[in-house]
Amino acid sequence: ATYFVYRLGNELFGYTAGVLSALFFATSPLIVMSARMPYHTSSIPLFSSIFFLLLYKVLKGKKYLMPVCSFVLGILLLLELSNAVLILILLVLLFATRKIVKIKELILPVS
Repeated sequence: ATYFVYRLGNELFGYTAGVLSALFFATSPLIVMSARMPYHTSSIPLFSSIFFLLLYKVLKGKKYLMPVCSFVLGILLLLELSNAVLILILLVLLFATRKIVKIKELILPVS
């Protein structure tokens, strides 16, 4: 999960932000305590980071990653239902960028 937090920070804000976010994530007492618990919610940060990384790439034009992004969102919903708010975030971002990512192109394969 720390690697994906680094990748997300690096993609969005640059190298320094990626390293600092990974450092804060790896040394956060709440994250360390949650990772040591043998409970299903300890993998939520991993899948959340992957989801936001994929969502960022979809919004940048890599529309073929949308099914993978939806799959990761489904895994997040299986882990914890409070992640349902990510569906709202996904819909708002897709609506805001509808000129870049058309709904028809997300559903139908582009030739």
